[in-house]
Parts: sequence; C-alpha cells; structure tokens
Amino acid sequence: MNATEKIRAVLREQNLDASDLARRMGLNPVSVRQHLNRGSIPAKHLQAYARALGVPVAQLIGDEPLATGATLPAAAEMPPVTIAGIDYLALPVYDIGAAAGAGTLVVESADGDAVSYSVFRQSWLRGVTSAPPDRLAVLRISGDSMWPTLHHGDSVLVDMTVTAVGRDGIYVIRLGDEVQCKRCSRHPVSGSLTIASDNAAYPTYQDVRPAGLSVLGRVIWTGRTV
Repeated sequence: MNATEKIRAVLREQNLDASDLARRMGLNPVSVRQHLNRGSIPAKHLQAYARALGVPVAQLIGDEPLATGATLPAAAEMPPVTIAGIDYLALPVYDIGAAAGAGTLVVESADGDAVSYSVFRQSWLRGVTSAPPDRLAVLRISGDSMWPTLHHGDSVLVDMTVTAVGRDGIYVIRLGDEVQCKRCSRHPVSGSLTIASDNAAYPTYQDVRPAGLSVLGRVIWTGRTV
C-alpha cells in the first residue's frame, strides 16, 4: 500500500474527504485531489499530510522509499542557523496569489514549492507568536486594496495556527477559489464578520457568515522593500 492509499484509508477511518483535508492543510482542494488522483504524494508534502491527519509520517511512508533527493520544506525540519551567536530560522515564502486586490485564483505548482526563504531571528519569532515554525509562512501581496497598510509586493508573515477570526486584524482568507488579505472584525453579539479593505476605493462586506469563508491565518508582521 503506497502513501496515497494509506491517506485514503485514514480519511475513510476519520470520515473525512479531500476538501476536509485541504482545509486542515490550508490548501486548495484541487491540489489535494490532484495529489491523491495521480497515485503518489511528493515526499516533501508527506509531513504536512501526516500532521493534518494526526498520524506519524512513518505510518504513511511504511516501507515505501522516499524519492532520491526529496526534501521536506517545512521550517521545523530546517535546523536553526547560528550567526555571531544568534539563532535564525528560514521560513518559506509562497507566491500563491494571497491577493490584496480583487483576489486571484490560486494556481499552485505541481509540488507547491516555496519560491524562496526569509530568515528571521528565532528569539524575535518567539516574542511575536507561539506558533511552531512549520505553521508560519511568508506570503507575497499583490494588488492595492489594502493600501496604504500593504503595498503591492510587500511580504506578510502569517500565523497559520489561527483558523478563525477572533480579535480584529488582517487575515489571509479564502473565499471560494480566491485567496485575499483583508482586514476582518467579528461582531461581539451576532458573531458575523466584516471584511474590509483599507483602500476606500474597494467595497466593505458586512454580516458575512463565518462558515462562508476559510481563514488560512493571521498576519503578524509585514515587510517592505523601499
């Protein structure tokens, strides 16, 4: 039984489908179905699948050898780099259309590779978030709907352990097939959400049902090249 068959078996045991699994992983369901349908899971994604299913990676791998040269891109698998006595961590940067404009259709590469890595001081990360490194990612912003807070080309550090809008802030959300970076707030009584753009030229959506969107994470830092 290969990794794909084992993942399907665990899904059946947990009464889940590909969409449920994609939601746990913060991925487009189409990408997960492609992985499952082609009968093989890229080795670099096995850790993410195992984490989402709550099983050891070894359970998915079994006696199936990893592809030659395969790597797991999760930041937790990358040891800290020490420079002048200071520990740094490299976090993956994804260019997946976390659009700060009208939103873009998420088109992921076949392997969902990170396009690069950004290095952060480990002590600084611990001071701004309790999320483990493999639940942090850097996304590139496109569009101008969050201007002047976020500019086209900015980078945002996203805490992917946050999967619901709690306190007011900027969140990366998925509406259908669109991923957007928006300012979100939750009504304290009704629980409905307001999804707003900082740029007044774009509309604000009120009374949005939380079930109508997926929260992929909360923005906890922004970076800009000047």
